[in-house]
Amino acid sequence: MPLAATAQEGAGTAPAPEPAPAPAAPAAAGEETELAGMLRVGRYAEAEEWRLEEPARFPLLWARLLRETGRGAEALALIEGHASFAAGEAPYLVAAAALLQEKGALAPAKEHLRRAIRDGGGPVPLEAEARTRLGQILVREGLREDGREQYAAVLELYKKLPAAEVKTLPAETFVWMGRAAEGLERFDEAYRVLYSTAFDLDSGSVAAHVASGWILFAKYNYPDSRSHFEDALETNPNHAEAHIGLARAIYADYGYPGERFAETKLHLAEAERVWKGNPEGLMLSGDVAFYDEVWADAERSYRAAIDQDPTDLWRKGRLAALFFATARLTEFDALRTEVEQAHPAAAPFYGSLAERLVDRFFYVEAADFARKAVELDPLYWPAYVTLGVNALRAGREEEGREWTRKALDADPFNVWAFNTLQLIKRIDRTFTEKRDGDFVIRMPEDEAPYLMPYLETLLRETRTRMERVYEEAVHRPITVEDFSEHQYFSARSIGLPGLAASGVCFGRMVTLTTPRAIPGNWGAVAVHEFAHVVTLAKAKYRIPRWFGEGLSVFEEGRAEPRWRRHFADEWVSAVHAGEILPMADIQKGFTRPTWPGQILLSYYQGGVLCSFIEKEWGTEKILAMLTAYREGKSTVEVFRDVLGVTLEEFDGRFAKHARALADSFGIGPEWPERMIQKLAYHTEDQPEDAAGWLRLGFAYFFNGRQADAELTLGKAAAIAPDLGDVAALRGFIAFREDQKKTAREQFAAAIERGTAYPYRSRIALAILEADAGAADRAIELLREAIEIHPDGVRPRFGQPNAYIQLAKLLDDRGDIDEAVAVLERLVATDRDDFPTRKRLAERWSAKENWAKVIECAWDAPFILPYDQDVHRMLGRAYFETAAYGLAKRELEVQLAGQEPPLAEIFPLLAYSYWKLGDLEKAKDYAKRGKSLAPDDARVKEVLEAVGE
Repeated sequence: MPLAATAQEGAGTAPAPEPAPAPAAPAAAGEETELAGMLRVGRYAEAEEWRLEEPARFPLLWARLLRETGRGAEALALIEGHASFAAGEAPYLVAAAALLQEKGALAPAKEHLRRAIRDGGGPVPLEAEARTRLGQILVREGLREDGREQYAAVLELYKKLPAAEVKTLPAETFVWMGRAAEGLERFDEAYRVLYSTAFDLDSGSVAAHVASGWILFAKYNYPDSRSHFEDALETNPNHAEAHIGLARAIYADYGYPGERFAETKLHLAEAERVWKGNPEGLMLSGDVAFYDEVWADAERSYRAAIDQDPTDLWRKGRLAALFFATARLTEFDALRTEVEQAHPAAAPFYGSLAERLVDRFFYVEAADFARKAVELDPLYWPAYVTLGVNALRAGREEEGREWTRKALDADPFNVWAFNTLQLIKRIDRTFTEKRDGDFVIRMPEDEAPYLMPYLETLLRETRTRMERVYEEAVHRPITVEDFSEHQYFSARSIGLPGLAASGVCFGRMVTLTTPRAIPGNWGAVAVHEFAHVVTLAKAKYRIPRWFGEGLSVFEEGRAEPRWRRHFADEWVSAVHAGEILPMADIQKGFTRPTWPGQILLSYYQGGVLCSFIEKEWGTEKILAMLTAYREGKSTVEVFRDVLGVTLEEFDGRFAKHARALADSFGIGPEWPERMIQKLAYHTEDQPEDAAGWLRLGFAYFFNGRQADAELTLGKAAAIAPDLGDVAALRGFIAFREDQKKTAREQFAAAIERGTAYPYRSRIALAILEADAGAADRAIELLREAIEIHPDGVRPRFGQPNAYIQLAKLLDDRGDIDEAVAVLERLVATDRDDFPTRKRLAERWSAKENWAKVIECAWDAPFILPYDQDVHRMLGRAYFETAAYGLAKRELEVQLAGQEPPLAEIFPLLAYSYWKLGDLEKAKDYAKRGKSLAPDDARVKEVLEAVGE
């Protein structure tokens, strides 16, 4: 198991191993062992009954029971009220100190620990815990060197242990020694030696598994971290701290192979059931709410945790991040001043602040606050990687490299730092860079000839347009990095694999994937991400996710309508299923989806929202909304003050727009499987509603439950046999069963009577008619289908989309011109269809209709930039239409291919450079062209013009 995660220093009190029990009287030893066994496996209810029966016995174990069930105050009162505490017995002093440490009462805790150590420290288990706790407190107080002395003393205890004695000690002894090693940055020793020794003594030790889980978590090794927390819960299913650790390790992992948010909440609920108001559970709940931008919930959770320990700087850093993110800058400054005045080296405050600001796109500020943490405490290692990575994201290249390297030097097991530095080495070795005052663009050397000429131009055009539209000049230069392997894109973006995206914007840095990593229109992705650059700047990074992603989706097709995103099937199904989120909950679709595909639907909904706002209120209101968010206003306030509506009023208006848009597609809902039970309940409540039975029948059909669909269809047909949807569903079922005659009859009836599935019915019937030799009827149906749903670019019923089918039938019939017109309409609609673009370019190129070549294929390189035939056709087309700059681009791209036709390329390049005024290059290419094509008229003309 690789070491890849330390508990975050300052991140609250680390989950505490069980305190060493006081020596028991021989008569009670058996019962004490039995009780300790109950606590070990989480049989808290039974132990509580025992405590109520015999409260005077086993005070240290009762205190442990009280603490592990969230009653720390009672536990402290029990210990401090005991005669053994008054007598200064070391086990009671250490137990009291542990409880005081958790509530931030550091001075008395420290006094108790010093006394326990001064009085001899007791046996090794007790001294190891006492010194490690004392070290933790000293470090929290800013006395790091004093704390390290205590940690070192603990490891000296370990070194002096005879081998025979090791086997006699409790496993928890080595957990405390491991924590001391962590405090000295000896992470490998902590994990592989000390925690491993604990497991040798007790493979099910909850304390050892929890400690191991946290050390791996802090090294970003989330899978193995989860494994340890799960092992802890195997021993004690009621251990609140293990549930919280597991929740953290699930929530932090973008590549988690399950329902990430749901399982996070599940384990938080389990922890809350056992330990109500656990401060680390509250902090995670606050972080989740912060990410969701549910600010009131985040603040409530953070404050509740801080109330339990007002000295915890890490928790206060989270609250400060909330103030900063919501432009509550007066409160931010006040909290910052309070912390600085109370603490000599408040590094955890600034480290926590920096870490959380990353979730709200404040990468520059995160780097600056992380630097402040390092300046206050040069040994506060968690801030090093935060500083390094976010300096890189902010475009501060040398600073970012320096601090990321320092992070890895200090902590060789930090996966994020390691991955980032390895990737930087790869970039330095295999990437090419183009840099000027506006952009720094990097990409693999073998991709650059195909991508750089297009990306650079696209970025400049997009920036110019968006700066004008949004009235915001963005930072210069913007760094753009393009990756041909998704694992490296993910590593650059989040430091780890598993990021499900094709582009990420960090405000001053954009990461993209090339078509070799993810096929599709990479130009549209670049526009999407650069839109974030502008809108983030306009809102000063205080833009909610729904608005930022919505504007980026909106911008994809704003300048180039053929690059619009199509999501009709999902939209129609969501509208009919009532799954379009209201504004009060819109963020949840991005941050905690409840069904597969909800994030992509939320992106699309964001785009529809923005287009609706522009249509109803105008572009100037979008700008005003960005400004209002910049000032820290909530969405409720923004809609009230800028748009003049409540969220409920807006939801009402948008619902009508959403339904009208869904109806305009004419495709009918597919009804996701999760809706089946709800639809079934409706039929039970209203058994005479034929439409209800049909909705359920279609849901069964689209989810592969054919027999259920047929039974449900029978119910609907018995009530209303003449409904068009009855015929449509019969047609779909017959089509799937290859009952062609029945399917043709039923689809024809559905179309005649009217159906909620007019597009699908026509497509299916057209397939059947064409198969039966009725090509004319199939053509008519496909024409109708396209008019109903012009955005229909998806394949249907195992066949290509309606455009492709129609073009083929027209072509077969000899209606070549109409077939071409249909395909031209397709490429003007489908942003990802490279084959059709190439096919049309070939046709028009053969006819030397160069304007048509350009019209159809100008954006083909933004889908698949490696096809040399397309570059050849575009190069000739641009040349023949006197677009010499674009011709030069296409001709030079061809030079990067295998066996380029130099005799054709050099004369055209020479002539293009001549027309562009670059006489030296014109002469150079003309000379080369002369050697290959001595009779070429263009070569001769260029050489004469340049005096050769």
